Amino acid sequence: MEKNHVPAKRVDIVQVKLVREKMMLYKERRIRSPHDAYKIFQDLVGDSDREVFAIAWLRT
Repeated sequence: MEKNHVPAKRVDIVQVKLVREKMMLYKERRIRSPHDAYKIFQDLVGDSDREVFAIAWLRT
């Protein structure tokens, strides 16, 4: 019995690195509501023409 030859498939390998790009000051000093967080990220993201993924580490 002869097996059909199936060529190997090329697979893309992608790497994502976490890099601190910049820091910003927040004059209110505390995030007390979702709206406060929204205002911070609005300043950070602005009118970006690309998808942005951002995380806020909060101490409670």
